[in-house]
Amino acid sequence: MRFKITLLAILIWSVGVVMSLWTQQTLLQRTAVELARNDAVANLRKDMAIRKWASQMGGVFVDDNKVKDSPSLAEQERVVALRNTGQQIRLVSLTPIHILLGIQETHEKEYGIKERLTSLQLRNTDNAPDEWEQKALKSLQEGAKIVAETTTDKGGHGLLRLMLPMQMDKECLECHRDTLIPAGGLRGGAAISIDLEKYRKAQEPAWRATQYAHLAIWLIG
Repeated sequence: MRFKITLLAILIWSVGVVMSLWTQQTLLQRTAVELARNDAVANLRKDMAIRKWASQMGGVFVDDNKVKDSPSLAEQERVVALRNTGQQIRLVSLTPIHILLGIQETHEKEYGIKERLTSLQLRNTDNAPDEWEQKALKSLQEGAKIVAETTTDKGGHGLLRLMLPMQMDKECLECHRDTLIPAGGLRGGAAISIDLEKYRKAQEPAWRATQYAHLAIWLIG
């Protein structure tokens, strides 16, 4: 009888320790996702700040020879400037969207973080929303301030997808008046995809320490 009671006590204690370990693992996974979410929001808000600044400046002139050729630049204003050395240089005016797209492309190449702009009212088919982005845009139309979801289709570590609303700025109405979206209305969404691998790995030391601690607690029990 005493042997059976001992086995039952060990079983109950083991189940309790395993449940505690599972709870701690879940909390660490949630922490990893929350850290990635904070980084995603910070990156997108930085982009929105750049776009807002460029809108207030009315665009920026850059060296025409260093800009990737694009049909959207065909109608942009071009001027000839004179350097201090007397050399002439041809400049092209970039709109806030051109500037933002260039920064996002560089960001992806340098750091592997994919950001993009999309909308249900498109001018550029390259920005067409995929299935998840369509659902996110509809959620933003219904009043959501942020849409986020984690998936497990990226090497098992997971992928965080997040979208923030992109409002129509007053300075943008000149080029986008045909959309009939008023200033302050929803123009589209700024989306970002972040691989959760580095955030999961950052939690590995804490996870190992938690496992050792629970093993010690189980043995003591």
